[in-house]
Amino acid sequence: MRAFFLKLLAVGLLGLVLLVALAMIRGVIEERQARQSAVEANIAETAAGPQVLTGPVLVVPYTERITEAEPDGQGKLRTVKRVVERQAVFVPETLDVTGQVDVTPRRRGIYQALLYTLKGRAAVRIRVPAHLGIDLTARDITPRRAYLAAGLSDVRGLVSPPTLRWDGTDVPPEQGTGLASLPSGVRWDVGMLALEQTHEHEVTVSLEVLGMNSLSVAPVGRTTTVSLDSAWPHPSSIGRFLPQAKSDLESYFPARWSVSHLSTNAESALSATAGTPARPADTFGVAFIQPVDAYLQSERAVKYGVLFIGLTFAAFLLFELLKSLRIHPLQYGFVGLALTVFFLLLVSLSEHLPFALAYTLGAVACVSLVTYYVAHVLRGWKRALSFGSQLAAMYAALYGLLQSEDNALVLGSLLLFALLAAVMLVTRKVDWYALTSRSEGVAAASE
Repeated sequence: MRAFFLKLLAVGLLGLVLLVALAMIRGVIEERQARQSAVEANIAETAAGPQVLTGPVLVVPYTERITEAEPDGQGKLRTVKRVVERQAVFVPETLDVTGQVDVTPRRRGIYQALLYTLKGRAAVRIRVPAHLGIDLTARDITPRRAYLAAGLSDVRGLVSPPTLRWDGTDVPPEQGTGLASLPSGVRWDVGMLALEQTHEHEVTVSLEVLGMNSLSVAPVGRTTTVSLDSAWPHPSSIGRFLPQAKSDLESYFPARWSVSHLSTNAESALSATAGTPARPADTFGVAFIQPVDAYLQSERAVKYGVLFIGLTFAAFLLFELLKSLRIHPLQYGFVGLALTVFFLLLVSLSEHLPFALAYTLGAVACVSLVTYYVAHVLRGWKRALSFGSQLAAMYAALYGLLQSEDNALVLGSLLLFALLAAVMLVTRKVDWYALTSRSEGVAAASE
């Protein structure tokens, strides 16, 4: 029994060494993921980052003359007249956004990021109450030139100057929004407004915007509708609101959202003034994701490396006991290293080839090498081919787990249970004491 347990100890130490190797491979994957993120950040710095569209909203600056009482330094109050600069912000009654999004991968070496171009149009109806809704009998105000402001999180993404039609008249854009709540964007000067009566204004905005990875819209209108279309086959909803359900569940685009101002904080977030804490507005939109994240898939595959090595070592032990074979711990180690190198092959090949092809090539190479090697270790091609076919079945099962993200846990649990049940059924009548004694006898005879 002593020799058998020494063999188990040696195999266990080899297993620990291989676990360290797997941990190092996971470190390589994390390093490559970090490099991918760095490339995306670099492309965002030189092109444009994720875009968030806000507005347009109507801003009417005005001055107000107020009278205040303040201490005069002698224990008395004095009346002081001041002129205060203020802004009245009017959100759209209806905001209808339509757009076509074209996605193009931008490569930097072996890494890539997803850039898109949005060709969009916004139809806006804005209602301005008489005298800005201010009681002129109690307050003294003087309106100034009004302007429309639209927020864009990264203005470098503007492919061309956005065009605006205000009540049928074209208005050129200017830099900056003039709003503390919209630090980045553009504005259009629409001049002095006739404020004696309530008016409704029709506005259309057309723009072409470059962005990366995701596109979001802030629903600043009292009723906001957004319709986006794209040929990209792998979108994902982001933000606070999902698109409306469709009968055709297999296709995401065209996607449509309809949001009421009662369910969002976007309108109140725009009322923030300079010096007040910024409140991010609710947004919704779409992220354009890679169809297969090779690094994520590889990282998930490495997590099953312990299972591969453990099952292989267990199979070797069974061959040793049931077939009275002697397998040296170094032979365990060589086979374990071959299984470990598969995951490194998978990472490196998937950077240049589709993940499925990289997985297939790595698995075929590993199964072929191990089968050829164990034909000599197990002293026969029949045993080697049986061992290799079982190893190939494990690789096929692992690929199925990697492709089934939603059911990976339950499928993995069932696979482990099935393997354990198979081993227990095959060995249910084995006399382990007799086998270990016989194995030690074979070892002593060979010496």
